[in-house]
Amino acid sequence: MKIYDLIDKKIVILGFGKEGRALFEFLKNIGASQIDVVDEKAVEANKTDGDCVINEPFENVDLNCYDVVLRSPGVSYARVEALLGDKNKISSAVDLMLSTANCVTIGVTGTKGKSTTVKIIQRMLELSEKKVVLGGNIGLVPLEQIESLSEEDFLLLELSSFQLDGLKVSPDIAVVLPIGSDHLDYHANLGEYIEAKSAICAFQQAGDKLIYYQDAIGAKLSEKSKAKKITYSEQQLQANCFKKNDGVCCSVENMPEKQYLGLEKYSTEYKIPFINLICAFGFAYAMNLDFDIAQLFEGFEKLPFRIELARQVGGVEFFNDSASTNPISTIEAIKTISKPFVLIAGGSSKSLSYNQMGEDLARNVNVKAVFLYGNTAQEIKSALDQAHFNSDVQMVGDLQEAVNKSFVFAKEKLIEVVLFSPGSASFDNFQNYQERGRMFNEIVKGL
Repeated sequence: MKIYDLIDKKIVILGFGKEGRALFEFLKNIGASQIDVVDEKAVEANKTDGDCVINEPFENVDLNCYDVVLRSPGVSYARVEALLGDKNKISSAVDLMLSTANCVTIGVTGTKGKSTTVKIIQRMLELSEKKVVLGGNIGLVPLEQIESLSEEDFLLLELSSFQLDGLKVSPDIAVVLPIGSDHLDYHANLGEYIEAKSAICAFQQAGDKLIYYQDAIGAKLSEKSKAKKITYSEQQLQANCFKKNDGVCCSVENMPEKQYLGLEKYSTEYKIPFINLICAFGFAYAMNLDFDIAQLFEGFEKLPFRIELARQVGGVEFFNDSASTNPISTIEAIKTISKPFVLIAGGSSKSLSYNQMGEDLARNVNVKAVFLYGNTAQEIKSALDQAHFNSDVQMVGDLQEAVNKSFVFAKEKLIEVVLFSPGSASFDNFQNYQERGRMFNEIVKGL
């Protein structure tokens, strides 16, 4: 379904968050005649005479009377599908962008590291003198820019499982970071979560490209794609791209081997998990991009709340990784800390297992204490106990107490780093991880 096919259609938008609002405004601007909005919350829209805002659950609305049902990412595809006789009516902003764009489309997904990897890929393309437009889960909905992109240009989308769920079109270039359990408060189980993620490559054709992490889940996803496949891993293990010495080595049949040297220092300096760099440089290799590596990282700034230095006070560095909303994120975060540190973790539950996180913390000799708060505190402690973690574990009431006590502990034990990497959602006390991250910074500022 292409954007301009919607002008004379009767449309309903389910959910009126950032993406829903962007869809509404764009469709009004191109002359769509009737757009209804359904959202349980009281919302305001710049509607005209033909439009209607319905403030109630969409299950109470007859969706079959519409020509097109535009689903926002937070609205379950399965719930919408169950109410419709014709599921071909379901679309979304991502579906419209991928179906309409005449340029090269790139999608990046995974459980951890999407935003940082997207930012690196964007910079690689720009340094290679390519025009690139960014969108998707990173917070942008560039519908109005789609038609201005030529065949040589790039549309780069960060894609969550919510956005991929039910999608019937895949990007030309699919980039898949490691996938583990996440969002099991939204998806029924891990299998459903992986199935949603698989849409990033399931509809690819010969001539497309798939860059994916070499493990059992990545292999399962790749079976659905007809694209040329490039694998990557931390170790060679027959992967096409892997870590070699302080850089990344890539080799694919009928392509010359290439080594990207000196990347370890950038991983350390910018606290970028090395697997993200292997993935990004696998993309650069697949696309035969030419750029200067030093220039790539010159002035590089990650998005906020991704292992960023919040403050150094009393000889202790506080790192803010509030964007860590699942255990896999915390597992990767602790790999970036090369000296003894204290971990603050916990938050609201997404029905995820913390067993692997517990094992990784137990094996990491640099972890000197863990301070836990929130609904997941007991789950994480149980995982640590099961893994025979033998350093201090302290249960605290809230984030304020966690910061205060971790600071005292770090100073007493001469530990130089406190890492806040919750490994949990934020909804027990905060609206989102951004609000949680800002609160952490405020607390640290007050020490």
